[in-house]
This record gives sequence, structure tokens and C-alpha cells, in this order.
Amino acid sequence: MIILRIIAVLVGIALMVAGYFVRAEAADFQAKGKKTTGTVVRVLSATSPVSRFTERRVSDPDGVRLTKLEVSYDVGGSTLTFTSDASSSYRDYRRGQSIRIVYDREDPGSARVAGAQGSMRGLILMVVGIIVSLWGLFGGSKKPSLAGGL
Repeated sequence: MIILRIIAVLVGIALMVAGYFVRAEAADFQAKGKKTTGTVVRVLSATSPVSRFTERRVSDPDGVRLTKLEVSYDVGGSTLTFTSDASSSYRDYRRGQSIRIVYDREDPGSARVAGAQGSMRGLILMVVGIIVSLWGLFGGSKKPSLAGGL
């Protein structure tokens, strides 16, 4: 059981470190990137992260829906397009709608929807890492003792 707890602590620490770097990278991209306005070209929806994304709007009976946006934007006279990461916060966007985006000044083809989406992902990784580490440090199953008799 001690080995499992040590592994849990190590996995938890790894998740916390990964979450920190995801948050830092997202914040860095948002801070250093060039902000502009793009246009939603397509709205792709799915009921879960493992479902196939389709252009029609799909609602899960439990209300869970993930949406990706295909967005076009202009840089120096060229029109570029990117597909956002999946998010539940994009479900209200419609085709043709304007949206704020950020693109990499050195690689204009690399773009994201403005707003620190990666920050939430990093925060989730860190919280899960804390929970796993705490379980490894303080949790685990303790077998009841029958030594005291009945």
C-alpha cells in the first residue's frame, strides 16, 4: 500500500507541475500575442471530448456540450483559419459572428480565442494534482481492527 501512496504523491506532483506550465504558457501566449478580430466560419459541437465534432448543434440530455470554433482572420492581407480547442463556453457563438482572437506575432498561423482558456485547464490539472497528492500523503484504506473483540 505504501508504494501506491508514493506513486500517488509523485503523480500528483507531476500534475501540479504540468498545470503550472500549461497556465504559464497560456498567459504568455495571451500577453505576447497580437490581438485582432476574427470571424466564426463554423461551429462544431459534440456531446463529449471523445465524440466526433459535427457542424450541427448537438445537446446532451445532461446539458453537456463541447464546442469548437473554426475562425478566420486577416494578417497582412492574407486570410488565415484556425480551429479552437473544445470548450463549453463557445456554444452561444454563431457562424458569421465576430470574435476576439490572439495570434503569435512570429507565427501568425498559430492563434487562439482571446481569453486565458489554457489557464482553466492548468488550474484543473493543479487541483487534481493536489487532491491526488493529499490522498497519497493522508488517504488510503485503513483496515478495521478486530483486536478489540466484539
